[in-house]
Amino acid sequence: MATVKFTAMKDGDRQDYEFLTAHEIDYAARTGERLLDALVQLDEGLSGYKITRLGHSCRRRLVPGATAPTPTGSPARCCTTSATSTLPTITTSTPLRS
Repeated sequence: MATVKFTAMKDGDRQDYEFLTAHEIDYAARTGERLLDALVQLDEGLSGYKITRLGHSCRRRLVPGATAPTPTGSPARCCTTSATSTLPTITTSTPLRS
């Protein structure tokens, strides 16, 4: 079976859902790999900028008091830090994975 037989989920039978379960288990098992691939793509994206999209994304989330626009246009705090907290250093100049 290459696809399920139904178009409406209520019409699926045991064989359809066993088929889907096998695909979903495989898909879920590769979640980490898909996330790493997405991060690598952000780090290797558009050229010409001084910072990659990954670097920009990480910086916007880690800079204390940084703000990002919301759908309403008003700024929202990206993170909050206390005076004693320390932020991790993120370098995007090295590949996330080899």
